[in-house]
This record gives sequence, C-alpha cells and structure tokens, in this order.
Amino acid sequence: MPLVKVIRKGVTPSIRKVPTSTAAVMMPMTLERVGKEAASENEEPTKVEDVQDAFKKFNPKLDFKGNAGPEETEFKAEFQFRNIKDFAGMLCIDKWTCNSNGRQAVFWRRIRERKYTATFIDQGYCFNAGEWSFPDSPLRGVYARNEVYREITGWESFEPWLTKIEQMSVEAIANCAEGIPPEWYGDWDELERLIEQLVKRRSRVRELIAAFRTSSREPFPRWTEARVAVM
Repeated sequence: MPLVKVIRKGVTPSIRKVPTSTAAVMMPMTLERVGKEAASENEEPTKVEDVQDAFKKFNPKLDFKGNAGPEETEFKAEFQFRNIKDFAGMLCIDKWTCNSNGRQAVFWRRIRERKYTATFIDQGYCFNAGEWSFPDSPLRGVYARNEVYREITGWESFEPWLTKIEQMSVEAIANCAEGIPPEWYGDWDELERLIEQLVKRRSRVRELIAAFRTSSREPFPRWTEARVAVM
C-alpha cells in the first residue's frame, strides 16, 4: 500500500474547534459511502466538534496518520491498490530498456470502488531518452517509494514478466520495431542497433534488478533469500 505523504514546513499546528456558527454539523460522508445514496430521507446530519471528533464518530477506512511539530507538519495516508504487483513487472521493463527517469504512475479508481489502480505513464526516458544508450544505474527506472515493492519476496514475484523478457524472440522484438513510423527514428541503422542492444540485454535484467536490490534503497524488505551474485 503506497504511502502518500504531505509535509508543510514552517507551520505551527493547532487543533481548533469547528466554528459552530458556520459549520456545526456535517454529513457522515466516509469513504465507503462515496457514490451511494443516503440511508433514508430522514437521515440526520452528525454534529462534530473538531477533526478528531469527526474521525472518532465516522471511523473512516482510510489509514490516516499525522505528526505535528514546530518546524513542520506531516500527514500520511495509505491507500489500497488492485495491481500493486504490476510494479514488479514495470521494474523488469524499465531495467531492460534503461529508463533513465524515475518510474511514473497515476492512481485512479471508479465510483464505489475502494481500491485504486496504478496506470504507468511517461515512457519517454526509456533507452536514455533520445540518446538511445544504456547508462545503467541501480536507482534509475525505479519508483520513488519502496512501499510499491513491499509484496516482492523473491524472483518469483517478477513472473511472468521476467521470463517473458528473457525468452522473447529476436523476431518478436523486430516486429515491434517495424511498426514504428520512419519519421520517429530517421535512420534504420540506428534502430537496428537499438534492437541488437535489446536482444543482448534480455539476459541482464536479473543482474540489474539484483543491483537495485542491494542498493542503499533496500527496496525489498520481504526478500529474505540469501543475496547471491547473479551470473
């Protein structure tokens, strides 16, 4: 469950009562009620005194935590996602193609759904953007927060994506390239060299993931298997 964190610096926090003259009452609109009708036409609004009183009475399902201090105020909220395991698959692709940017994603949900879905966007820095080179680095092409990798427990967590990349035929990669409009790349020889590099890099994806695993980020806390060098 990825963590959404907001920090406001230089704010002196204080818990104030809700001004009864303007906002003495509020409907119990908790997360599970979004998109649903009221229980009845006669449902009465619930009176609250402050934010803490609202959380106590409404008991929202969103996991919300906060820290308040003289220097900064920090709010944290955890959300549930339907496809959290897909981040492992995108890590395989980003390492294979040398995405030189951080992994980008947007999170969305439909009305009446509690869980969010991650959609992966902005692949423009794959192949090192317009350079079409592969300056690999352990922290390139990875998502900014480790929480999205919390379900990874070993190499099996990267399946079926990892094996599909390793076993992808030269013909399949070339067929993908043939669908690219010529005006996008200009020189076929350069595109052909890019294909050759992708073919060679199929066998390096495990090595690149292993380098991320042993990096200072320590992204896979549940992966307890002994750290053995990947050949």
